[in-house]
Amino acid sequence: MSKRYQEDEQLLLRIREGDRSFLNSLFQEYWPSFLAFLTKSFGMSEDEVREIYVRTFTTFFYNIKDGKLCPPLQSRLKTYLFGIGKNYALKQYGSVYRERMTHTDEMETVIQVFQQPDVVDYYEYSWQRQLVQKLLDRIGEPCRELLLLSFVREFADDAIMSELDIPSTVAVRQRRFRCLEKLREMVKSDPDNR
Repeated sequence: MSKRYQEDEQLLLRIREGDRSFLNSLFQEYWPSFLAFLTKSFGMSEDEVREIYVRTFTTFFYNIKDGKLCPPLQSRLKTYLFGIGKNYALKQYGSVYRERMTHTDEMETVIQVFQQPDVVDYYEYSWQRQLVQKLLDRIGEPCRELLLLSFVREFADDAIMSELDIPSTVAVRQRRFRCLEKLREMVKSDPDNR
């Protein structure tokens, strides 16, 4: 077990004790990155994020206190907290968020390939397989490995962080975003990819 998970398990025990000053400091510590996460992901205002954060942190606390989250941990506590927040945001603002997202027709082909519910499904379509292989060969390392782990092997960000020796899950998401941007530019610039 990594040192980070051990530290999180110690935090888990302190949270379960219900020490108000510790909970308040943890609440303050996670707030800036939570705000940045939902603002960037959903385009929400600070007030909207604050409302969701209070609900999220309350749920987070009671899940720990009630024993729904126990050692050994499968993800970092912060990742778990952000997952709760993302679910609340999707419930409350999901349709608005989906309307804000726009994709070009070229990108839609690549997105469909990477979002197949089962890896076997996209192998049934040879043109999709060839397109993905061509793009992954052209994009090169480390993007190739990161995208394969994310979308084909469906690794969690924590697992990708360990596998590729990336310092944090935030860095994993940033690199994945840059790789997808690079991929999108490749699709746009080459008409043979359509």
